[in-house]
Amino acid sequence: MVTNEEKNAARALAFLLLAAVASATAGLVKAQQPYPAKPVHLIVPFPGGSSTDTFLRVITPALVKSLGQPVIVEPKPGAGAVLATSYVMAQPNDGYTIMSSTSSQSISSAKANPPFDIRKDLTHVVQLTGGPIFIAVNVAKLPNVKTMNDFIDYARAHPGEVNFGSYGAGSLGQLAVELFNQVENVQTVHVPYKGSSANVLALANGDSHAAVDVLGFMDPQIQAGKIRVLAATTQERSPVALQYPGMRDAGLPEYTVLFWQGVAGPAGLSKEVVAKLNGAFNAALKDSAAIDFSTKTQVILYGGSAEAITDIVNREVPMWSKLIRDARITID
Repeated sequence: MVTNEEKNAARALAFLLLAAVASATAGLVKAQQPYPAKPVHLIVPFPGGSSTDTFLRVITPALVKSLGQPVIVEPKPGAGAVLATSYVMAQPNDGYTIMSSTSSQSISSAKANPPFDIRKDLTHVVQLTGGPIFIAVNVAKLPNVKTMNDFIDYARAHPGEVNFGSYGAGSLGQLAVELFNQVENVQTVHVPYKGSSANVLALANGDSHAAVDVLGFMDPQIQAGKIRVLAATTQERSPVALQYPGMRDAGLPEYTVLFWQGVAGPAGLSKEVVAKLNGAFNAALKDSAAIDFSTKTQVILYGGSAEAITDIVNREVPMWSKLIRDARITID
């Protein structure tokens, strides 16, 4: 005969079993919720109102449409993208905190004592924008230099006498100058200026023989006839400046310098999350808002696979590391 105590014990056990099943079922349902199930935070390593911040806010409505969740753009500037990168690295790798990645992170990763290594500390999702910078010369100082081969010949004939300006010490511009010296076996003198405006003005005034910079800052001086663009630093011509040869047409097949902006998340993002984000950003780049922004600003839209941007990163870091070491470049 079953006692009341045994009946009560059986009821308690049954209750516990039902509670356990309910808890496991709730956890399973929660785990099976499709990504994303809550807002996605997009960290920007530059100040609010910067070109990158502005562009991301332009494409945010399209991202929201694809993802079905709010996308919150959060500027976290400081320390050359180190602050934002370190923050994202420390977040859970669930896809709810991602960031705008940049070619400057490749340079930071290539330093002697890097603050991070974006090859292993981040998961790369997609390239958003990018393109070349441009090499130009002062017309008055180098009137007969009209091609890259002319410039190389002049530099070899005047070792240590050609001032080659960039928009800052430790910048992609400086590495472009030093890589040119190394690849072409010439000895130009790198002159770092504080920003593009100062760099291009120095070139126009004849303080530099040559300079590397973005085309937008050069345009007024090109129109004034003070500087002459020789080539884009990518192998192919720039889609927004087809009048200038790329390095392949200019006869420098081993020289390539590319600036890029992309999207990345913490290390270990799942393939499913990467695929979802990659699809959303690729769709956003085809949206009319992104295309209008590109037309007005001459920003080149890329898109593509996660593998493509990962390949760029994996190629750049060792290349810049070798260059920094061989040229004894100091990057703060």
